[in-house]
Amino acid sequence: MKIAAMTETGLFVPNSPLPENFYSENLYDVLTNNDVEIGFMMFWSNSENVYTVPVPGVEGEEDFLEFVQTEEALLLHEMSNMYQLPTN
Repeated sequence: MKIAAMTETGLFVPNSPLPENFYSENLYDVLTNNDVEIGFMMFWSNSENVYTVPVPGVEGEEDFLEFVQTEEALLLHEMSNMYQLPTN
């Protein structure tokens, strides 16, 4: 059995307006309102022409920050180091 994941995701429409509340409502609802059980979600990388995670100062920044501040979101820097064995 494999752990389900939502990988390589984000909005990939260059030069198009970001849908209103794309992260905080649309994506959040998909992940929380449909009995979806995934191990993790990972956004695709940003490039010169398209971004999947808004950078500071661009449209969608505040909406993305609202999304990652939900109780369910756990960012990499908030996780313990799974590769370090505990010491007694």
